[in-house]
Amino acid sequence: MRIIFTNHARQRMQERGISESEVVESIQYPANILRENGGIQHFQKSFTYGTIEVVVGVKKNHFIVITVYPL
Repeated sequence: MRIIFTNHARQRMQERGISESEVVESIQYPANILRENGGIQHFQKSFTYGTIEVVVGVKKNHFIVITVYPL
């Protein structure tokens, strides 16, 4: 599946020191997935510095990264 980053997500990643590769890894190999109504999913993954959560809108052939933040 294709992964698309919104401008908001890129800005939050930069502010919070989270790399694109960490976001992609969180989506591909999550430790936990939380689902909401309306096709929104929260992917969580732990790294050596802590855990991040990636909020994603799921469309038929791609993920749209809405925001990213540390837990």
